[in-house]
Amino acid sequence: TKGTYDFTLDTFESYSSFEKNSTEARHSTTSVSFAIKIPEVFELGFNYNDMKYKKYVQKMRHYSGTTHSFIRAHSRLEVAQYMLKPKDLMLHPEFLQRIRALPLQYSYGEYRQIYSDYGTHYITEATLGGEYEYTIVLNKENIEKSGYSLSDTKKCVQVGLKVGANIEGVYYTLGGEGGSCKGLLKELGDSKVERKFVEDFVAVVKGGGSESITRLAFKQLPTPEIMQEWGDSVFYNPDFLHSK
Repeated sequence: TKGTYDFTLDTFESYSSFEKNSTEARHSTTSVSFAIKIPEVFELGFNYNDMKYKKYVQKMRHYSGTTHSFIRAHSRLEVAQYMLKPKDLMLHPEFLQRIRALPLQYSYGEYRQIYSDYGTHYITEATLGGEYEYTIVLNKENIEKSGYSLSDTKKCVQVGLKVGANIEGVYYTLGGEGGSCKGLLKELGDSKVERKFVEDFVAVVKGGGSESITRLAFKQLPTPEIMQEWGDSVFYNPDFLHSK
């Protein structure tokens, strides 16, 4: 079985526009796609944790009030839809046993523990899968000095996503000489290169195995092979993408 894995790209001239868009629904008119193979069977094992996004937002706020531009890429892979049946529901035996063991007179410690273990709400509908988002923080001054616009830089990133920033022996042009694109892709593909255009690379990953998550969170553009590895692992380790 095969599926399509899409990257949507957005560009922002300032932190204020980046922050405003980040609070709204994520939409984009530009998409980069490549195929991934999907295993036929997966097991539901997931861990919902919005702390990843909170840390991402906190790190990006460091660029508030600075003169940077931003390119954000976002990928979403849905693997399953979950819906709780509307009637004839049964409590899990262990949970029921814990409830019955609670004292009739309120005891803060015991009641707090059951809230901590099981929460206070249950999910009726959910979409499971994986999500990968990374933001490239650009040195706006150096980008402009190079003679390229943010739109041109975005095209460089699109090329990099197709080949995983592997530009050895490849010459790209963006309406003229492709020197700046080549330099940018080198910075995105090799963390040891002195960076002139790329100030930072901030990624957040939901779903997938720990090894593939670690590789995606590395400060360089992911290769199609890494994305394939992560896509495979999402089917065995999905996370909540949306829930009610």
